[in-house]
Amino acid sequence: VRRHLEPYRDSDVARLYWECGMGDIAYYLSKFARVPTYDNLTAFGPMDTHNYRLGAESWRSLRDKNIDPFGVACDHAHELGIEFHASYRVAGFHFPPMHDHFDYGPSFYKLHPELRGMARDGGRTPRLSYAYPEVRRLAVSLLTEVAETFPVDGVCLLYNRRPPLVEYDLPVVEGFRAEYGEDPRELDEHDPRWLGYRAGTLTQFMREVRHAMDRVAERQGRDRRIEVSAIVASDEQENLYFAMDLGAWVEEGLVDTLIPYSSESDMGGNGRSWTDVRDLAYFMGITQGTSCRLAPNIMPRQTTSDDYRRRALSLYEAGIEDLFFWDCDILQARLEDLARWHTLCRLGHREELESWRSSGEPAVSADTMHFRKLGDWDLSYVTPG
Repeated sequence: VRRHLEPYRDSDVARLYWECGMGDIAYYLSKFARVPTYDNLTAFGPMDTHNYRLGAESWRSLRDKNIDPFGVACDHAHELGIEFHASYRVAGFHFPPMHDHFDYGPSFYKLHPELRGMARDGGRTPRLSYAYPEVRRLAVSLLTEVAETFPVDGVCLLYNRRPPLVEYDLPVVEGFRAEYGEDPRELDEHDPRWLGYRAGTLTQFMREVRHAMDRVAERQGRDRRIEVSAIVASDEQENLYFAMDLGAWVEEGLVDTLIPYSSESDMGGNGRSWTDVRDLAYFMGITQGTSCRLAPNIMPRQTTSDDYRRRALSLYEAGIEDLFFWDCDILQARLEDLARWHTLCRLGHREELESWRSSGEPAVSADTMHFRKLGDWDLSYVTPG
């Protein structure tokens, strides 16, 4: 774990967002949530079977040795001078067959079928709904345990993994009918009254998260608040359709950092995000003049060094101060393209970017050193055997 984080030392990376869990699964040694040891499970799904099996075996070994990898990562990030934020996949309660090893054992989803979501036609959906206080309470409890156990700088709600969290669930439908005298299932799905009312559910969840983090900070006597970040959808309309009223979150001070995941709709991550800075106008409008930071996510996961520089410059010049990179595995980036990592780790050096552009955007190369000897072994000598 430390080796994975060490290359961030002396880079421009200011924060690491590290997953602490999803649904009722904890990626730390939780006292109440399921830890992914999957004891006695021998058959894993067809996708990345080998990796998932190794992951389960690793968790068993770490648990038996009482080594918590989340704590190791948190401590080492702080040693590097980097903030450490615990990220949570809000919808990770149930998975399809190719990933159904995540469902192994007495999961919260299996134990509480009454908390499942409901489609417009009245059928049950394979997810748990945040319209039920019990679901929100479990998520808040996991985040609270993380913040009480580890000195994290913040928590992050990964709404990009994956909406919807509120559908046509009975508590919301009945509440809307009581207030408006109409059945929302008979209205256009984009009816502004319905979308605004339904969004109140996740606004309430954000209030509960904010309150829980403030209580932890107060109990621990911290000199600064535990920040709340949220990774969200592409624009105002899509966020509201997914029951996220970002304007209300910012206005009430419920979120400290907003991270628009992609400029593509439906949380698409394959296209080049925010190539037109005008796509960020809504987010800039609701955060300007507030304490809420805006950090657009640069997608796809890996891109060229030139493209990283051009897009970072464009966003800086539009007034953006922070950038986010989802699922950007540092070791993978370094092995596949050293120049790309050389660029990525210094994107905060705006003067370098401006100098590069004014010089005609020359090809980016990485500073490398070729090893000629390792111990007493001459690396030019062909390995015998």
